[in-house]
Amino acid sequence: MKIFGSDFDDCILKGDVADGSKDFIGVIEYLYSKTGLDVPEELRMIPSASYPTFEAFNEVYLPELALNNTNGYLIPLEAFQGQDEKVRYWAEKHWQDTLQYYLIPEIVALLKKKSRCYDIYIISGSPTIYIEPVQNYLPFKVTVLSVELDKIITTQIGKVTRLKKVSPLTNVAGYIGETWKNDGPLLATLANENGSQNLYFVCHNDAQCDKNAQLNICRYGITKICLPTF
Repeated sequence: MKIFGSDFDDCILKGDVADGSKDFIGVIEYLYSKTGLDVPEELRMIPSASYPTFEAFNEVYLPELALNNTNGYLIPLEAFQGQDEKVRYWAEKHWQDTLQYYLIPEIVALLKKKSRCYDIYIISGSPTIYIEPVQNYLPFKVTVLSVELDKIITTQIGKVTRLKKVSPLTNVAGYIGETWKNDGPLLATLANENGSQNLYFVCHNDAQCDKNAQLNICRYGITKICLPTF
């Protein structure tokens, strides 16, 4: 079966799963909130010496993100390295208690429709382990291709590279992107390879859908999805 892909942060989720939004804290801050003595020892998160507090983490992480550096996307995994089972437990708990309520219904409905014909893949710059619990709250099965220590997705051309490792691009039926900087290379590549009939670009407001994005949406014949700002 062919693949249909989608970005995740601000596309399927109303915010960033790692960094949060105005309405919820992200998984990173949530994990740091589980480092205290009030947390049972078997579930207590132990930060790395490099990032002992959430504030120390942000001093390194936020500048890297601002530069769109590849290394920035690995830092969340390095903060609690070697504790995957506990990270998975708390990520699932955060999804159960909070994040499940911030899925974007219009995109979920579109992906549900596409899932009747295609395998759905999430292709994101956030850690895989943070995103995977979403499978419990979607009415279709998804495969997550995201940031892992040995399989990093950079933004931009990195999404194309990662996707090519699992499937020839001729087998990718379509994709939903949300920022041209990060999703544009993949959208453009798919448009040139397969045509634009199943390509979508999400805009939450006109400011987000900047001139460059608008020009490329027209250039490649991509369908624009206008959603409310959240």
